[in-house]
Amino acid sequence: MPQIYADMHVHSLYSDGRVSPEDLLLSAAYAGLSVLALTDHDTVDGIEPMRVALSGDAPRIVPGVELSCTEGDREIHLLGYWIDPEHRPLRRELRRIRDARIDRAQNIVDRLREHQIALEFDDVMALTRNGLVGRLHIAEVMRRSGHVPDLQAAFRDYLGDGRPAVVPKRFLTPEEGIRIIRDAGGVAVLAHPGIGGVAGMAGRLKEQGLHGLEVWHPKHTHRENERFAELCTTLGLVPTGGSDYHGSHTGTGTLGYFGLTLEGYERLAGSASIS
Repeated sequence: MPQIYADMHVHSLYSDGRVSPEDLLLSAAYAGLSVLALTDHDTVDGIEPMRVALSGDAPRIVPGVELSCTEGDREIHLLGYWIDPEHRPLRRELRRIRDARIDRAQNIVDRLREHQIALEFDDVMALTRNGLVGRLHIAEVMRRSGHVPDLQAAFRDYLGDGRPAVVPKRFLTPEEGIRIIRDAGGVAVLAHPGIGGVAGMAGRLKEQGLHGLEVWHPKHTHRENERFAELCTTLGLVPTGGSDYHGSHTGTGTLGYFGLTLEGYERLAGSASIS
């Protein structure tokens, strides 16, 4: 297994992860990582606490975000790397998305009640930072209240795509997401194209400024890794990858096992004009 130098996809408790930005740095260093991209869902609030926690031997930080986008009933996630977290238009859009997330979560809780699962919405919101709520917060309350044995069961039976309690997102279009990331000084990458079958739109989005494709992800098969790497070559996109780490026992990847080698990171950073 090649040495993973950079994990370009991790989440903290500022979105739906279980680990603080400070502890993420410690875990990343323990895993032997030299670079860590904090890509919380629809928020940049964890970037400054992570920067404050930096020490001499800590991994280098890439300020990032994972933007939720939709096209019809399809959900598309865009990773933005090297963004300016203080960019006002970006922050304004993230506030709008936060409000839409709260409305969606309330609707999901209402649907769960129709399936004899009564949750207190305040209990869900109590698990969040700054009101940035997601399905994982709802799943955790379902687990704590004994309605499901674990988070995987919550998603399998109720909260996963196509399951009875899901409320579709209605956020940015992917074209709008790319523009927002670029305007904030970043580069846009199509996240986990093997999930949701969104790889087919990569060519169209390349024309709109898409910079890269997340090739290596814990939910991609080896064959998908090969196919997406070939797609990058065909379209002139930069391949990247990461663990999509949310914390232990969440069914996501593990730090140090998915991401980029030194050569892969230097290619990505160089193409984004980052020294």
